Amino acid sequence: MFFISKRDVFYTFLIWGGIVVGFLTVILPSFSTLSILNVIVLVLGLIIIGWLIWIWFSTGYFIEKNTLKMQGGPFKQTINIQKIKKITKEKSIVTAPALAINRLLIQYGNYKYVSISPKQEYEFIKLLMSKNPQIQIDDALSKLYKI
Repeated sequence: MFFISKRDVFYTFLIWGGIVVGFLTVILPSFSTLSILNVIVLVLGLIIIGWLIWIWFSTGYFIEKNTLKMQGGPFKQTINIQKIKKITKEKSIVTAPALAINRLLIQYGNYKYVSISPKQEYEFIKLLMSKNPQIQIDDALSKLYKI
């Protein structure tokens, strides 16, 4: 099952602001005069804008059999659900396959963590727990979702 990342105001402004600024400051001026430098700047600008759009539309989480697959643009990560130990709530702007500050912090393996932000948190957690009932849920999530 696929879960799309929730998107908050901070990341909306960060990503779409970057796209607009890139378009206005890099793409449009590159068309004014044709030179090798302008073509290089245009290509690099288009690559960065394409990369931001790719991240915006592809960030999500796929639960299949015993794996959790996370994707954010070109970045992919897979976790064996049986290795997930704990899920907690967190607020962070650190780079992760998430488009929101309010996230779930997944602890897996020995001292490994990943932050994600599924839009349907409750359904996401329930599905993970149905595949691995040994997952510990922190108190904040337990109270919020009565798990």
